[in-house]
Amino acid sequence: TPLIRASQHDQAEIVRMLLAKEKTDVNQRDLLGLSALYWAASMGYVKATAALLEDPRVNANQQVPGRYFRQSNTPLRVAPNKGHGEIVKML
Repeated sequence: TPLIRASQHDQAEIVRMLLAKEKTDVNQRDLLGLSALYWAASMGYVKATAALLEDPRVNANQQVPGRYFRQSNTPLRVAPNKGHGEIVKML
């Protein structure tokens, strides 16, 4: 989705623009089951993560389904595993 793509590239302004649209599914997942917030948190993108967390519709505790991501199945669990302490504080 455009929101996931913007989050994967730390494009905070585009994230905000997309979040401003009511029809944007802020918790939509990609084919791997990962949300925009998961991508931003896992990549250590502070700006995109902050932009996503500004929207109360974003579910910071959304779990990734399946066995592959069992050890890091939420944004809060993946961020410290990747060494992104600033993201952990935000979440």
